[in-house]
Amino acid sequence: MAVLSWSVLSVYVYVVLEWFFFATKPSFMSSMGIWDQVAVVTISPLAPALITASLVLLLRIPGLVFRGQSLDRFLARIAALIPTIVIALALFILIDNFTYTVFGFGVGTSSEDQSWIYVLRALFLLILSWVWVVKRLIRVDASKAKARARLCLLLMLVSFSVAAWRYAPGLPESVGNQATRTHSRPDILLFASDGLNAAHLSLYGYKRDTTPFLRELAEDALVCDNAFSNSAHTGASIASMLTGKLPVSTRLVYPPDILHGEDVYRHLPAVLRNLGYRNADISIRYYADAPDMNMRNSFDNANSRRFEMEFLAGGARALFGQEVAYLDELMIQRVRDRFSHLRGLTRMGDAFAQVAGTESKMARADSERLKELFHFIDESPEPYFAHVHLMGTHEPFRPNRRFFSNEQSAPNSMDAYDDTILEFDNRVRELVEFLKARNRFANTLLIVNSDHGLGFRTDVRLPLFFRFPDGAHGGKVATNTQNLDIAPTILDYLGLENSPWMEGHSLLGTHPDTVRPIYSASRPPGTAFARGPFWQLDQEQLEAPFYSLGVVTMILCNSWFRFDLGKGTLTSGLVRGHTQPCSEKPSPGIDEARNIIVRHLEDNGFDTSSLADKD
Repeated sequence: MAVLSWSVLSVYVYVVLEWFFFATKPSFMSSMGIWDQVAVVTISPLAPALITASLVLLLRIPGLVFRGQSLDRFLARIAALIPTIVIALALFILIDNFTYTVFGFGVGTSSEDQSWIYVLRALFLLILSWVWVVKRLIRVDASKAKARARLCLLLMLVSFSVAAWRYAPGLPESVGNQATRTHSRPDILLFASDGLNAAHLSLYGYKRDTTPFLRELAEDALVCDNAFSNSAHTGASIASMLTGKLPVSTRLVYPPDILHGEDVYRHLPAVLRNLGYRNADISIRYYADAPDMNMRNSFDNANSRRFEMEFLAGGARALFGQEVAYLDELMIQRVRDRFSHLRGLTRMGDAFAQVAGTESKMARADSERLKELFHFIDESPEPYFAHVHLMGTHEPFRPNRRFFSNEQSAPNSMDAYDDTILEFDNRVRELVEFLKARNRFANTLLIVNSDHGLGFRTDVRLPLFFRFPDGAHGGKVATNTQNLDIAPTILDYLGLENSPWMEGHSLLGTHPDTVRPIYSASRPPGTAFARGPFWQLDQEQLEAPFYSLGVVTMILCNSWFRFDLGKGTLTSGLVRGHTQPCSEKPSPGIDEARNIIVRHLEDNGFDTSSLADKD
């Protein structure tokens, strides 16, 4: 009984420490109310506590069957390893958090030569915890033991009660039906590069031939002349593209925002999985990684991680709630990443370097992303779905080969930018040649696009084209399109009706309405800060009712309107290079455009009364 109570208590202490770490920094809990955060810390220890308690009881069964003092003592020592490991892990993570936060070093910054220091520290903490636990098992105070047992029982009863009050059991509903088309299901490749302006692609008439292969490939493709993003930020743009829902609907705008509620399961990858697709997400952690955004039942592989046991995680979410399961997964991931780093399997610093934006590793990392894609395709039977997001065209521009620029060119020069676009074009060429060599190109639906414009702009045209199997559905779409239209177009080609929650429009058949407004979302200006290599929102600057939503941009015909919700100001202009201005009616004036955006926010559940005060 003493081992059991210490095991349960150690789990509760560990989870509370980890919860405190996330609650006091920008995290997925930042947009949650105080009672929601309390519910998370109350329920989160329940599952690991039940697991540890079950292990202790299993180890004690032989002692009940084969009675003997020496056997009982031996089994007690073995069972004592469970609270020992939990306590040692808690201390290890706590110390690592402290050294990294205060002094800037920890496991993630250590080199291979320094790893032994942290291994020794882990062993020391394990021994120290073992001695501490065993002493308390030897010197058992009956009254204190009963008090601990009552405390454990009370904690678990409270956790069960809050979980029962807060969450109704039940697995997520199905998100897709079987396709009605008789043709074979195609492989689907969603291939993007960060910050691509259509105005710099020769595919769209640019003076420099930056995309010779894309021009050739687009001859039998469906090319969108006036395509736009739905967010100025990569994560929100990708989330909206895959879910088919706008950021103002999902409330995912900028890290540490994540998906909540039904949006966790309602997305294109889940629909394709239900059709038998094997899915891969090859992008960049933290900013563009679907599982990091809490997109569940989505990808089998995501940035070198596998998710074969997702169905178990789905059950845990149904029982204990998505935020609770998300915290539990983060705790497991934080331990796994550190010990994988120490074992030399993966280096925690690799992910940091790729998103820091201050080094030239992004372009070189694109070759690694392509290798990961090729490996995934080779091990995947038909059909598969892969979302690939390359970073070579992200500032600063560090092309591996220079054609338009030279070594003296500034890292933010347009000459260097054009070189990175040419490299992206070569990546597409390499991809297509790989598929043809394996006889998989003919039945591949290839979509090429970008997340947002250069400089995180949403008022510029982006590349978007679909190359369907056998060159079907070729042509041009002149009316305004958006990344939100990608998922409905894929489903339409597969013979599926558009999922009811998706807000986009299929580009097959009837093209979208000429005067359809296209919305995008951005964080409040000046609210992001660098925490190490990562950019996060400063939660102290975020206020109700909009929090991480700071700017809404609307594209209508060939005009853009940008509404700063904090200042209450709206600016406007014309989209450069737009090929089809509206002829049915003139663009709205400032007041009318403002009213349209306000109604859009109200339709998505926002309280807009604060905007009236700024008129």
